[in-house]
Amino acid sequence: MLADDWTMLHLAIGLPLAAWAIVLEREILRCVVALCLGDRIFEIRVGAGRTRAETRLGTIGLALAAWPVAGETLSRSNSPRHHRIGRTGIAVAPLLVQAAWFWGRTLTQGGPYLDRLAEPLSPLAYLDLANALLLFLHALLAIKLPGGLKTDVR
Repeated sequence: MLADDWTMLHLAIGLPLAAWAIVLEREILRCVVALCLGDRIFEIRVGAGRTRAETRLGTIGLALAAWPVAGETLSRSNSPRHHRIGRTGIAVAPLLVQAAWFWGRTLTQGGPYLDRLAEPLSPLAYLDLANALLLFLHALLAIKLPGGLKTDVR
C-alpha cells in the first residue's frame, strides 16, 4: 500500500511540474523559431486558462496561466510573403521536437519509463510521461485559449 501512495504522491506533484517544463520548452522553442524567421515577439503565454501572473521583459509580455496543458507565442512577420510558412514552422516545431524525444526514448530505452514512477525520485520518468501526454494531446485535440485562439496545428 505504501508504494501505491508513494506513486500517487509523485504523480500529483511530479507530473504537473514536468508538464510545466514541457509547455515552457515548447514556448521557448516557438520564440526561437519566430526570431529565426525574423518575426517580432509580442507575448509569450505559458499555460492555459485564467492568467495567474503577468510581467514584461522589455517589449515582450510574459504571462503564466493556471493549467500546464498549452501555451502561445504571439508574433508577427515583417514579410507578408512568408507569413504562412512561418506560422506553420512556429506551430509544428515543438511537435517535431516532442515527437523526436518520444520516439528516441522509446527506441533507446524501451518506452517512456512508466515503471520508474514508483521509484523515490524519477524526474526523467515524469518528463517522459508529460511529454507523451502533451504530444498526443496537442497532435490530436485543439485546446481553446483566451481570445478564441486554438492550439490546433492541423
